[in-house]
Amino acid sequence: MRDNEVFLQEETIKEKARRILHSQNELRFPSERIEIKFSNGWLCSIKSRNNLRCFKSHGEAADADCAPIAACLSTLRPTIEMYNPKDVFNADEFGLNFKRAPTTTIGPALCKEGR
Repeated sequence: MRDNEVFLQEETIKEKARRILHSQNELRFPSERIEIKFSNGWLCSIKSRNNLRCFKSHGEAADADCAPIAACLSTLRPTIEMYNPKDVFNADEFGLNFKRAPTTTIGPALCKEGR
């Protein structure tokens, strides 16, 4: 991820809205508390009102430095060969990429002229 990029995901917006509502409801009398379901439809209308849309990020794989990977593979292969192939897993296929940067973000939608 580049230093100046901030990835804003839909679930992050929903969670922040839940927290704001919860803090606001704590200040109200029980009869005045507001109940909102932060559904996908709610988020869609927020994005539409604020002229936002989802974007896919591209080009991160090209930024990776392959030299350290090649050096590590020479020591990793003999270790992996000690195990039965059915016991060896590819981490990205196994779902162990919890520290991976998000692949989508929300940002301003451009009009058709590109402005």
